[in-house]
Amino acid sequence: MNKQEALQKIEELKQFIAKEDKSEERQFGKLICRPIEQMGVSFDEIVVPEGWRVPTVQEGIELINDEDFVEWSKFSDQKHDFYVQQPFNRYKNRAAWFGCNGSYFFLGAYDYLGSASATRGVLFVKEGEK
Repeated sequence: MNKQEALQKIEELKQFIAKEDKSEERQFGKLICRPIEQMGVSFDEIVVPEGWRVPTVQEGIELINDEDFVEWSKFSDQKHDFYVQQPFNRYKNRAAWFGCNGSYFFLGAYDYLGSASATRGVLFVKEGEK
C-alpha cells in the first residue's frame, strides 16, 4: 500500500468513526440527545462536550413523556437517572435530576452538587432542526 492509499484508508476510517459516533445520537421533538453517560459522577464533576448542555426540567418532562425516548435511553430500568438544570433559585447549590423508582418517575432536587449516585448519569441535549 502506497502513501496515497494509506491516507485514503485513514480518511475512510475517520468518516466511519464519525458516522458511528453520530448514530448514537437521536432526535426527540426539537432536541437531539446523546445516550446517558458519565454514570456515577456528581453534578460538579460533569464534563460538558462543546455544543451540548444539560436539559431543563421542562425538556426532561417532555422527554420522559415520549415513550420512544424512555425505551431508547433505558431510563425506565431504574439505572439511568439523569441530571437536569436546577429549577429552583433557592437551591442553586443543589443538583436536580429525574429518577425512576419501580413504576413511577420523580424529580429530585436535594443532593449537594458534590453528591453522586451510581445510577445517575448525564443526558446531553442540543437543539435540532425541527
